[in-house]
Amino acid sequence: FIGKIIDNSGTNMVKVEVRNKVLKGETVEILTVKGDGNQDCIKNIIDLHGDFVELAQPGEIVIFELNHNYKPCDIIKKGVRY
Repeated sequence: FIGKIIDNSGTNMVKVEVRNKVLKGETVEILTVKGDGNQDCIKNIIDLHGDFVELAQPGEIVIFELNHNYKPCDIIKKGVRY
């Protein structure tokens, strides 16, 4: 469990409350409120100062740039590696 989306911050950008360490470039699975699971990739992590960072730590609120749009209350978890 990586974190919970708390706001939509623009096209393919979501504000996330981070619960476990996550790195830029990681494959993740987004569990939507409807119950669907979508594979995605964290293209960038941006802190609240607008700086691009390589990782996010538990307790931080950051913005993830993803490949698709998601909504508040969607859950982000570690993706399945093939």
